[in-house]
Amino acid sequence: MIPLDDYPVVSVDSTVKEAILMLSESFLAQREKRHRTVLVMGNDHKLVGILDFRRICEALVPHTVDALAEKVDRFGLGATFRESGFDEMSAESAGFNEKVLQEGQLKVNEIMLPIKGTIDIDSGLLNAIRIKCKNKLTILPVYDGGRVVGVLRDVELFLAVAEVFRT
Repeated sequence: MIPLDDYPVVSVDSTVKEAILMLSESFLAQREKRHRTVLVMGNDHKLVGILDFRRICEALVPHTVDALAEKVDRFGLGATFRESGFDEMSAESAGFNEKVLQEGQLKVNEIMLPIKGTIDIDSGLLNAIRIKCKNKLTILPVYDGGRVVGVLRDVELFLAVAEVFRT
């Protein structure tokens, strides 16, 4: 388990920009832990959601470029556009920077993923794996009583399984 104090945390009132900068700083600073998620705390200091790399990218992708690429492929024009340099369209010409700056002003609570599962600190690893897999979670918050004390990620669960083979 990664203790809560070692994990990047933002409030629901933080902007997406603040969350991205915090997660980026944490990811680059931590060689061994490399957090890919930021925890979102409500005004009452209770865990209300998470933001992970995938959700951030989904929220920031210029959908018009994706929609155009999909239509081009659907009509069988992909090869023609690839030959014309369509695939090498720069991020700036697609409006990427503007989209990121605009979406960065959103509040975290507008794009965060809700908490879909938690586990008590006294629960076993098998239960943790079951909950994590059943709910397709990137992280599993760990509670002690009514208070979040840390998170379990895939890597911690995998290493616990690998340890069985080492004994």
